[in-house]
Amino acid sequence: MSKNSLYQYGTIGSLMAGAMDGTDTINDFLKHGDFGIGTMDGVDGELVVLDGQAFKMSAKGYVVHLEGEEKLPYGAIAHFHANHTFTIQDELDNEAIEALILDKMRSKNLFAGVKISGTFKKMHTRAMPKQEPPYIRFSEVEQPNFYADEIKGSIVGFYSPALFHGTSVAGFHIHFISDDKKFGGHVLDYVVEDVTVEIQDYANLIQDFPKEAEFLDTEFDYSNIAEEISLSE
Repeated sequence: MSKNSLYQYGTIGSLMAGAMDGTDTINDFLKHGDFGIGTMDGVDGELVVLDGQAFKMSAKGYVVHLEGEEKLPYGAIAHFHANHTFTIQDELDNEAIEALILDKMRSKNLFAGVKISGTFKKMHTRAMPKQEPPYIRFSEVEQPNFYADEIKGSIVGFYSPALFHGTSVAGFHIHFISDDKKFGGHVLDYVVEDVTVEIQDYANLIQDFPKEAEFLDTEFDYSNIAEEISLSE
């Protein structure tokens, strides 16, 4: 796979609509990159791939280093090589940081990888609890929230163009993991203190899908999926 390609397994739209069964292994997923995000079988927590290592942020508040045989229904991953890098040594919130990233990356009409590493004054995350069949809608699941102050770690994630809302999450979809691998999750908001921001532009999107009958033969209800994604993410 090209170093300028983003690989995605499954779609956020089908995940939201109930395609929550894990159908690809972490080991297979890692063949496509060393930097990524996703979720696990039954939307059990938040997946982060950083420096080729996969971690799950549990809804119970702890982090698990994954061994490779675990399965996921959805994830995005790439071989991370930054095209743009800058540092910030001021207290800025996530909206200000996102504006800076949008200004630096190649185009709002292309995908981009985003890595923010350093010290965060505030970090607010959430993590999905594991679901069991029959699955309810993703947006109906109660998600525990977690908070940390003065924490060192890395934000890992991607920017997706508005055109691809449903395939992925339009705008920024980011996860966090602390340097000590004890705290993380899907990022809701944050304030940086002293960080390095790295951006990778992608020329290609490689989209893969589950091949199992449970996915191929299911008629998913996508009628309000755009609104559900916006509410959940």
